[in-house]
Amino acid sequence: MKKNLSLFAIVISCSLMLAVCTVFILVSPHKDSVAPSLPCDISESFAENEIKQLVSLGVLGTQKSGDDVFFLPTSDVTREYFACSIVRFFSINVEDYASFELNIADQANISKENLPFIRACLANGLMETVTLEEKEYFLPNTPISREEAANIIGSLSTAIIATTRADGFSDMETAEENYINNLTKLIDLQVLIGYPDGTIKPKNTLTREEFAVMLWRVLQNESF
Repeated sequence: MKKNLSLFAIVISCSLMLAVCTVFILVSPHKDSVAPSLPCDISESFAENEIKQLVSLGVLGTQKSGDDVFFLPTSDVTREYFACSIVRFFSINVEDYASFELNIADQANISKENLPFIRACLANGLMETVTLEEKEYFLPNTPISREEAANIIGSLSTAIIATTRADGFSDMETAEENYINNLTKLIDLQVLIGYPDGTIKPKNTLTREEFAVMLWRVLQNESF
């Protein structure tokens, strides 16, 4: 009996250690990275805490002007910013994809420092390119919508949804049909929340502060 209890204790301890390590690996800062400075423009943001946490972890990028660091919480999340953030969030080693061919017509529009993150993002199938006039484009400066972001993040969870929280929003029918499943998933997992007027606004551009809340909730949700 004592031997069985000891074995059980070892199994439980190992399971807890694995869970802790998994969370750490998910958003652990890159090796030899310097702790980022916290932005000075987030005190009025509803996502102040989430922004601080994710900036400190090196997941969300900031902009520097002189001695000040800015997050620009109400600014649009572009496809380039989204891709870089997702790659950092999952601690993907961009050096592993240095030889990956992008084959996109607008590569020159991607900043040199972010190019490795775009390679890693596309190589892992986290985002897709857009076909225009028989050419592939990444469209780095194009804002990403709430439904697009939800579709990408939702596809990373294998959770099976049995609730119907999404039915409570009056504008769910405005979402793109191919985004509905993952949009509903994130709503039901309470990763994506609606507005006081009872809408989810799927086609609205995702703001940086909304993005911060989404990522922080993903981190806290065991389904991911």
